[in-house]
Amino acid sequence: MIIVVTGLNLKAPWHCPRFVWHASRSFGQAQKSNGCLSAATRKVDGVYHTITAWRDGPAMKGFAKSGAHFEAEKVFAQIATGRVVIYQAEVVPDWDNALDIWKRDAREV
Repeated sequence: MIIVVTGLNLKAPWHCPRFVWHASRSFGQAQKSNGCLSAATRKVDGVYHTITAWRDGPAMKGFAKSGAHFEAEKVFAQIATGRVVIYQAEVVPDWDNALDIWKRDAREV
């Protein structure tokens, strides 16, 4: 399974409504996507995080390059900065483990 852990920071507080609109639509899309095994979101220390688990790479890429997520990518650089880590695992990590991996290995998006 493919695990994706993201962490996003708003560039300014006034971007929050736009961010929430895009994030909620993208999260809903993920939850309904073929091949999504798990999706969770949480704000930790001011950073908006997601953990998603995917059956395989094609399922993850199909989600990322379509629908609400694709639309959110178009405006991301205007409203936020972020880091992501993508890796293979046998189980979905808990939040503590996912955030440790994110802190250690994430790359800027």
